[in-house]
This record gives sequence, structure tokens and C-alpha cells, in this order.
Amino acid sequence: MVIKKGISMNKNDDRKEYVQIKPLGEELPQQIKMPLKLLVLSEFAPGDSTGSSSSAKHGRISIDKDTFGQVMQRIAGKVSFTVPNRLSNLPKEISVTIPLDGIKSFRPDSIAEVVPQLRELMQVRQIVTELGEGKISYDQFQTQLSKFRQGSDILRRIQDASVPKSTPPSSQPVQKRPVLERPFTKTEEKDKSLDSLFDMVEVPGKSMGESGIPSRDASSLLEHFMSLSKSDKSQGIQIDERLTKEIVRDIDSILSIQVNEVIHHPEFRRLEAAWRGLKFLTDRADFREPIQLELLSVAKKALGTTFDTHVFRPEHEGRYDVPVSVILADYEFDRSLQDMELLSDIAGKADMLQAPFISSIGPLFLGLDSLKDFGNLPYLKKLFEQPEYIKWTSFRKSNPSRWVTLLFNRFLLRNSYGPAHERVKSFEFRESMTGAVNSDYLWGNPVWALATLLTASFARTGWCDNITGVRGGGVIEDLPVYEIGNQGGQAVQIPLELFIPEQQLGDLADSGIIALTCRYNSDTAFILSAPSAHLPERYPDPKLTSISAIHSTLPYQIFAGRVSYYAGRISNEIGDGLSPDVVQRIFTELLSPLLSETGKIPSDALNIKVKESEDFPDKYDVSLIVLPERLGHYGLAPVELTLRIHR
Repeated sequence: MVIKKGISMNKNDDRKEYVQIKPLGEELPQQIKMPLKLLVLSEFAPGDSTGSSSSAKHGRISIDKDTFGQVMQRIAGKVSFTVPNRLSNLPKEISVTIPLDGIKSFRPDSIAEVVPQLRELMQVRQIVTELGEGKISYDQFQTQLSKFRQGSDILRRIQDASVPKSTPPSSQPVQKRPVLERPFTKTEEKDKSLDSLFDMVEVPGKSMGESGIPSRDASSLLEHFMSLSKSDKSQGIQIDERLTKEIVRDIDSILSIQVNEVIHHPEFRRLEAAWRGLKFLTDRADFREPIQLELLSVAKKALGTTFDTHVFRPEHEGRYDVPVSVILADYEFDRSLQDMELLSDIAGKADMLQAPFISSIGPLFLGLDSLKDFGNLPYLKKLFEQPEYIKWTSFRKSNPSRWVTLLFNRFLLRNSYGPAHERVKSFEFRESMTGAVNSDYLWGNPVWALATLLTASFARTGWCDNITGVRGGGVIEDLPVYEIGNQGGQAVQIPLELFIPEQQLGDLADSGIIALTCRYNSDTAFILSAPSAHLPERYPDPKLTSISAIHSTLPYQIFAGRVSYYAGRISNEIGDGLSPDVVQRIFTELLSPLLSETGKIPSDALNIKVKESEDFPDKYDVSLIVLPERLGHYGLAPVELTLRIHR
């Protein structure tokens, strides 16, 4: 039978739960491991023509390693947008549609397979390669090339090469063509690559330079291939594999220019960052443990209403068998009044749910347009004393802010594409990295990094308190890295968007922000401390001030929230007509397996008192004090709960 009963960490809280636990008469397990349920909020769906995605269209969906591709296909489906046309002069833009059914969908080779113009160019590349390797004859090459539709300047020029061209005098100066080392940047003229495709010729009896490449004004290699097919076959055609390889390299350059336009399109990058971030968490979570992961696709601008309808109400009304433990929000908040009001509203609801809300801040929160000027910021503690942070400071002083955690400093989600890093097999692709201040890299919200620490700690101990420290559980390993220049001018590699000195790390923590940090020439990032957004109260007694600071940390809030919820489950199943001593024994026997792997706890680790309520004669007031340090959870302050149950 499901019993409705109020539970609270505060007497005035009217939180309701609809829950059911194992009947008290049945044998209890020696260890109870409540599932860790992470709810991930992000804009996982593509935007429509106005740039808005369908908020919460699919509702909350469970996901794990095995169902990742299916869930991605269901929510994302496909993304369509237009990009500048780098294959021909007209039209100026081309429309692309990319099916999204797995992380591989974001790779350049997958894009080249699904965009018709690129797919044709890949097919041209294939037959040129086969011709150079002697796998097909020249007649077969000409036949296959003629099958391609008239869709771009490149293909049209190849097909028009079947018309013989006049040959200039052999005395014309030789022009050598350099080998293309990397793709042109977005600002360079695409015609250079287009022209280069037709500038390499090796024809018997024609004027040759030292490299064997004829003059630009002769005609292209493909033109001669086509024209020679109509000439005297007795002369024979000698195909130079080296020259066909150069043509392939030029095709690869053209492919790279166009694919770069796709992978750096803002909508494509937004989706790739969201799904790669989720994949990062999913791959590192040990689902053999009772870890559950749900996602909800919602745009930030719809977060307020969607959080209420899809998170707060169903959780508050107990519609789920397993309550949400932590809410991960893949967004960036700034210091605007709108964002401060949104955070305040969510914090109040997270407080009632006893579930931390974890998100991040971006450069706008610090008053910056981009992070290139981060090093020029004034003393950070002084920064947060400026008038622009009045609402932030007011929010930090509110009690619900304990249930909000904000992170800073994104991490690299993948290496840049290219021979030296993330190689593309089907063609030689080099990702264009020409933007300022690392803007072309794919960055992940630090929320994903922290989430992996939570799941790792839970898998080890059943709790999420071991998530900080270089020698503890605060290390995120095996991250992609990129090269930066340090203050000494030397090239070093790091996995984070910024290298933040220790002083600024402390200033951010004191201001309610968790910042990821790292060491030079390391693929590891770590979290040194995990404060919530709450501003700890100060007291004349240093010990009370220290306890207040601990109460304002993320590990404490998660620990307290889970103890609170489980104690509430117990209270819902206790029958009426029991004496205070019996109620006390029941709480002790049922909480002990949750608090200890062995089911046995030190006698002073759990203090439970049951007495008749002074305000409600038909009820008991139950007070619980849990001492985490006596249970091996060092660094956590005592957890105090008050519940009211029927007599």
C-alpha cells in the first residue's frame, strides 16, 4: 500500500511523497544501495527554421551505453541548415541535411557520405584513385565519370574535358604547381583549389617541366585523358600514379573546405557538443552499479516552464519509483536579471526536491564577450563586489542557493581532425582552426566532467562525496589536449579552455563557482573544491563558521538529500499505534544498511529521538542526526533531519 505522508528537513516544509518500500516484516538486505539517478537537461534536438527546438517534445527518456544511438536518433533525428557553397560559384549557398543516429554522424567522413554534392566528389575521388592504381582501364574511367549528374563546376569541368583543347607552343614557360599541404582557410579563394585540380598533365610529346607537370596553359590531366581516348589508341596512354595522387589530394582539399563549413556551422556544433558531452558521461558511467541516466531536451529559454512541468511537479508528486538524485543542466548562465530570476526559481524547487541543480557560467557572467580577456580581469573578489553582481550576491545569501552548483572552464571534447590528431580514413581531411582564442575547438560544458566524478564516486562507495582533490576522486583523466603558449612563450598542451592560476581558483570558489583546472602538458583535469552557490554564514565561533561552509558544498547537499529521501521513505511505511521506542528501533534498523556497506554502524554515528509532537497530539516528531565522519565520509558535517509521522 502506498501511503501519503509529509517529510522535510525543515518543520515548515510541506513536501509530499508517494513511495513504497520493502514491507518491514520481510528480511532486509545487509546493504541497501539507493540508485543514483541523474537527470540531464540540454538542447539535444535540432532547432526549427526560427532556431527553436521543440522543448520537451519527447519527455524524459532513459539512456545508457546500449541505447545511446537509438535515443539520439529519436530525439535529434536529423539536422538541416545552409552553408556557403565552396564547390561552385552558384548557388551561393547549399542546403545540407545530416541524419543523426550516433556520434559517428558528426564525423567528416559521415558528412561526405550523406551530402549529395560531397558524395559525388567522393565517388570521383574513388575512380581517380582506381585509375592511378590500375584497377580500372581508361575507358572504364571515362564511362564511370560520365554517369555523374551536372551538379557542380568541378564535375562539369571534368566531363567537359572530353572536348579536345588546342595545345600551346612548347616554348611557353613551365609553371610548377606546389603540392597542397593543408586546406585553404575560409577566407581564401576557393577557386585556387578548383583550378589546381586541372593543372596537372602528363602527355606524350607535350612540353614538360622538371617535375613532369606540363604548363598551366596546356590542358589538364583529365582533359588529356579524355581527348586521348578519341585519338590514336596505338599510341597508348601511360597513367602516372603520382599525378593521380596529386589530383586526389586536390579533391581532398576541396572536400575539406566544404566539410569545414558544415562542421563549424553553429547549429551543427551546438548539437555535436551536447551529444558528445552526453556520450562522455555515458561512456564513463558504470551501469553495472545502480546508476540511472535520463535526459530531457529543452532549450534554455524554455527551461523555467519545462522544469516545472517535467521535473518539479512529477518529482514532487512522487510519480517516479526512483527519485532524481542530481539535475545536470548543460547551459551557461550569465549575470543578467533574467538568468538570476531563473536560477532563483529553480533553486527553490530543487530545495523542495532535495536534489542539487548543477550548471555552468560563461564569459558573460564575468562581463566578457569571450575568454580571451580573462587574464585582464581585475582581482576576482573585487569583481564580484561590483554593482552588476548585486542580484548574484542576494541569490547566494538565500537558503535555496545551497541546491545550486555552477561550474566554469570548459574542456576539450575531441581532437581537431587532421593527420596529426584525429585522422579521417576516407579522405585526407584537415579541420580549419583559424578562429580567434580557440573558438574553432569543440568545447564541453564542465558539467559533464563533474558528472563523471559523481558516478565514479558512487560506483566505489555508494555515495557522491569523493569528488575533489588531485589525490582523491576529483581527477578527470584521458582528455584531448591542444597547444597554447604560456607566459614564458613556450608551447604547452592542456585539456581545458583556460589555464587558471591557483589564486583565481580560490577566488572563484569563494565566490560560489567551481572551476576546472589542470597542469601544463597533462591530459588530466581536476576539481580542488566543490562549493555550492550558497554564501556560507559567518559566526563568532570559528567551528560554527566551518560547519556552515561544509553545509554549503555540493557533496554535503547530495549526502543530506539522499539521507532525507530515504528517511522519508521509512516514515511513509511505519504503521500507526507504535510506541516511540519501536519507531526509533525501526529507523535505526532500516537506515543502518543504507549508511554502511556492512549494515553495521558505530553506535554514535546515528542519533534518533522520537517524542510526541507538541503541536499535533496525534503525531510523533522524529529527529535524526547522522555523523558522516563516523561512517568514513570525512569532511562532511552532521546531517540533521526532522520528520513528523502518525502515532
